[in-house]
This record gives sequence, C-alpha cells and structure tokens, in this order.
Amino acid sequence: MRHEVIVVGAGGGGAILGLVLALQGVRVCVVERELTLPNPSRVETIQPNGQQILHRLGLLDALGAEAVQLVRRFDFIQIGGPRLCSVDYGMLPPPWNQALVAQSNKVHQLILARLSAQPTAELLRGMEFQGLIQRHGSITGVVVRRRDQKDADEIEASLVVGADGATSLVRQALGAWLSDRAVVAAVRNGRGAVLYRARRTSRPIPISGGPSRRFVHD
Repeated sequence: MRHEVIVVGAGGGGAILGLVLALQGVRVCVVERELTLPNPSRVETIQPNGQQILHRLGLLDALGAEAVQLVRRFDFIQIGGPRLCSVDYGMLPPPWNQALVAQSNKVHQLILARLSAQPTAELLRGMEFQGLIQRHGSITGVVVRRRDQKDADEIEASLVVGADGATSLVRQALGAWLSDRAVVAAVRNGRGAVLYRARRTSRPIPISGGPSRRFVHD
C-alpha cells in the first residue's frame, strides 16, 4: 500500500503529527527505530496551549490522575535564598488556567495507542531509517530495515517528514544542516509546509506530485 505521508520518528512531534494526519483521513505511516518506548523517570509540564491541542485530539480527558497532576502556581526559589519569581496560571481564563505536570512516557503511550487505532495509520516499530528513495529527480519514499534483519524494505509515499530528532538521519540524507536563521520549505499540491531549519544548500529538494523549492534563507 502506498502512503500519502511517511513520518520518520515516533517521538512526541512525530506521533502527534501522525495522529493529526490520520484523524483527517490521510494515509500515514510512522516509522520508529525503537521496538518499545523508553521508560525514563521524568516528568514534563504541559502548558495551556499544549492542553488545548490534546483536548482537540480527544486525548486530554484520557489522561488519568496517575499520569498528570494539576498545578496552578509555580514558585521559583533560589537554593538557600529567597523566592525569585512566581508563575500564577490562575490568572488565565478557565478552563486553561492551570498547568499539568505529566509523566512523559504515559502521555507518549496514549498518543501512540490512538495513532495505532486509526484506520488510515500504520505504526512500524523496530525499523531503522537507511535512506531516501529518489526516482526521476524526486523523493518518493524511504528505505528502512528491521533491526533483526539484513534486508531492507522500501516504503513509498508522496511526502516524507523527518521527525527523528536533533541528529536526524533524514536531514543528513537531504544534506541539510541546522541553523537558527534559515528555513526550508516544500510544496506539494499547492500546499506549503516548513520541514526543516537548515544552514544552506543550493540543491532543490523535489517532492513527488508537486513543484520543488530551495532552502529559503532569511
């Protein structure tokens, strides 16, 4: 089956993107290198804007009390010294007048479970990115390999998104470098999307099914 979009990396960004696309009926394949999620003992703060995104995706109410704790105020105190400042979420209009301190792995598990349940989504775990498929000057998919196998597989799609972190292999395959002052955009079927921040390139990156665009420097 040919997918419309392939997302490489099922971290927080890749998993959410895959779910958003699937809920809109887009045929999306999310490829993840790890077979299982890491289980770090850490928490993260979900700000009001993030809570609204989870609410729109139908995820917020599914986070149980064992996964999140409601916080209305943070006090920042110097070690052995005075209070430096406070952040009072109670000043915001309800129902977003709070922060949520969440166990990151439980939130991630919920997102991936919802993604896997979508009829137009496919989540492939234990698949290592090997390279990009390029045909007739266009990127038409990715090459992946199961961690326990030698042979590689090809997965084709109209659009490839790299969501595989700061040391992105997708970005390296494109020959792009990170910078704070440059943006790469690609256009498919007349719709634009910012894919990466990049340092420089003089080579256009063609997207199958639409015109190509060069990296745009600001």
